[in-house]
Amino acid sequence: MSTAATQSVLRFVLLHPKSMPDESIAEWLAFVQRDVGEAATVTTGRDDFMANMKRCGGPMAWARSVAERFDGGIIPTSTGAVGRFTADICEGFLARGKPVSQVDARGVATRVGRITRTTGKSVDGWTVSP
Repeated sequence: MSTAATQSVLRFVLLHPKSMPDESIAEWLAFVQRDVGEAATVTTGRDDFMANMKRCGGPMAWARSVAERFDGGIIPTSTGAVGRFTADICEGFLARGKPVSQVDARGVATRVGRITRTTGKSVDGWTVSP
């Protein structure tokens, strides 16, 4: 048996905002999949949510389960701003020593090392950073 046949393919999840339009998700998915090539598969967060949320027991339980089922996460953002579910999922990956990267539209990836809660008059969310 060849070495390629015995190696498993890595599984990553695209951690996009739930408000992102389907067309944008499809563009990001194609962009990221081209970058990782055949060494990995990338599943959109929306697809995984729709397929597994009920089985997991609800949205919060689904968010906690993502890091158990994937090898890492990819966040399509240049600002580092994320929502609650993405922050929770990132924390799960980091707690397990699994990689999370934020990728901008130019394809520049930055490894996430921490998640910070941000609050203020116009901001209430989370920020991921190296």
